[in-house]
Amino acid sequence: MTSILVLNHYLVWHYSIALRSLFQIWKNLLWFTVNFFSIVLLLKSLFSPWKRMTESKGRGWDFEAIAGAIVINIFSRLVGAVMRTAVILIGLMVLIIEILSIGFIYAFWLLAPGLIVILFIWGILMLF
Repeated sequence: MTSILVLNHYLVWHYSIALRSLFQIWKNLLWFTVNFFSIVLLLKSLFSPWKRMTESKGRGWDFEAIAGAIVINIFSRLVGAVMRTAVILIGLMVLIIEILSIGFIYAFWLLAPGLIVILFIWGILMLF
């Protein structure tokens, strides 16, 4: 009698409480990924100079120094944009993988109890 109650409680937990917890874990994982890759912050600072490396033109009116500073600052911003874009793309790929994998995880979670019973019966039948 107690084994039937345990099975009943397990199935109630498995198909109600655990499913909600699984969804909450998935939301936390998505939040972690967005914050780990700093996707929002990197989008806001996409064209900021790389590692804040900038060149000042110095004092006076020297066309060569001004042009050099402009070129170095533009190059620093381009390097920053390329590096930030790469990190953003990697973060988005991880997010897509997480979003696609939740369907498989839910399907496995819903089918697991029945799959265990079927595989157990199949194993017994394979003995004979």
